[in-house]
Amino acid sequence: MVNVILDGHINDVNLKKAGFERVWLDKQLHEQGFNNAKEIFLGMADTVKKTLQLYPMEVKKQSTDPFE
Repeated sequence: MVNVILDGHINDVNLKKAGFERVWLDKQLHEQGFNNAKEIFLGMADTVKKTLQLYPMEVKKQSTDPFE
């Protein structure tokens, strides 16, 4: 597994070392329901299975309840 996205930013060096291109990455993102890498906290490419495991950003809503 190779880290290709971290905190919404694509690591082009790791992507290339893993043998993938941005076109492949964009296709994988769209197939999994994401518009772009900015929505992803962590993206790990499996070089053997040729798959992408994605962990999306979790946006926590601000609560106005001081006891929450």
